[in-house]
Amino acid sequence: MLNHCVSVSISKILAYSDVHEFWQDNLGGSLPDTPLSVHQTVELIASTGWTVTWKVYLPWNGNSACRNLQLDPKFHAGAFRAVAYTQKGRVGHCVTSGLLRHKYPMTLPMSYPSFMCYQRDKNGIDVSHEVEAAENVFVFHLQCPEATPQWYSWQDRVFRRMVERRGTDAARQAQYERIWEHLRTAGLLETQPRASN
Repeated sequence: MLNHCVSVSISKILAYSDVHEFWQDNLGGSLPDTPLSVHQTVELIASTGWTVTWKVYLPWNGNSACRNLQLDPKFHAGAFRAVAYTQKGRVGHCVTSGLLRHKYPMTLPMSYPSFMCYQRDKNGIDVSHEVEAAENVFVFHLQCPEATPQWYSWQDRVFRRMVERRGTDAARQAQYERIWEHLRTAGLLETQPRASN
């Protein structure tokens, strides 16, 4: 699994139960133990029937790559984003950006700018500090036309993940509360709703 951050992130965005189900469903085989290039990543997303556009952000005009990403209004358009990044002297990594409908209450704003890694922990780890320190950042925007077979399949998987989430443990509740507290202190919310059951 060390080489599969791209597959893990995309499978999470598309609401698969795990990366193996995603790979089997879209490519009909087992997960190879090799990293993916940008071209292979685009091909992988295309195999799902979703379309993908991507853009690279670099340090420029005194800003970090992450800051230039955050200043770009196009980055915030659309809810389905995978973010790949590199840091000096380290291997690149890929994570999700924005909230996943099947992981969080629907009342959370979909543009919440978190960067979560689901490769290291199935419940997600906030790696915003890594993206902020990145030398360059690649953003993959995933889009799916509504009323297509792949759209209905995604809706079905989202529903199944939400049903699986019912009766979640105290750790998940604490994660919701941390997110809401962050949003409240940032001035984005005035009240804290209950997490969905």
